[in-house]
Amino acid sequence: MKACIVAGLLAAGSLSASAQVGYQPDRSPYRDREYTRNWTLLAGRYNARKDPEGVAPQDGPMAGVRWEMRLTGPLYFAARLAGTVVDRTVIDPSKLIVERVVTTERVPLVLGDVGLELSLTGHKTWHGFAPFVNGGVGFAADVRGSNAVGGFRFGVPFTMTYGSGLTWS
Repeated sequence: MKACIVAGLLAAGSLSASAQVGYQPDRSPYRDREYTRNWTLLAGRYNARKDPEGVAPQDGPMAGVRWEMRLTGPLYFAARLAGTVVDRTVIDPSKLIVERVVTTERVPLVLGDVGLELSLTGHKTWHGFAPFVNGGVGFAADVRGSNAVGGFRFGVPFTMTYGSGLTWS
């Protein structure tokens, strides 16, 4: 008798356990991405390395384009090209310390990098958003390529890039 009651309870429990967990596919907040390659616009912040003398370009807003290609699973290859116009201090080292600052000028920079991105939602979006973390290598270049009074030249320095972002589609 006890065995029949236990079997009946287990059978009743299994009926409620067979209910669906989560969302119906048409109501899920996750959607498959439609493309494996994509062009997007980007906006962010150029974070300059701190310069003790203050003559290098400073931090500022940047904007550009980004191309991504899915490699496998949540891993993407990405290439970005962006630009910014930031301030830098011009000094004349031949003058006394209190008189060295000549002016502040605007410097146009071109930034580019290639790297890998890890999509935190895989090849899906969550309510249209896909957060990611990335890392790579790149360059930053002064568009004018000019020399300052004190001989400072920005050149084309190699950069290591890392960060996070959010795509929306």
